[in-house]
Amino acid sequence: MQALLVASGQEGGDELWSNVPLLLTGLAFFACAIAAGVTGALAVVRGERSLLMAIPTLLGLFWLMFLLGEFLSPH
Repeated sequence: MQALLVASGQEGGDELWSNVPLLLTGLAFFACAIAAGVTGALAVVRGERSLLMAIPTLLGLFWLMFLLGEFLSPH
């Protein structure tokens, strides 16, 4: 969805609220990643061994790595 918005000419701005559609799709992605990570972590704690429960855990770990990279690396 976000790629379609960017391809249609949407651009980010200097402020957080400069482009609301891009902001909302980004926040929706992070909310889904957090929910997937929590779901995967709960499945691991409960002893679920299926591959379908490993995928949400990896998505949550990817989100955590991205968030840490945003705060720890200067740019």
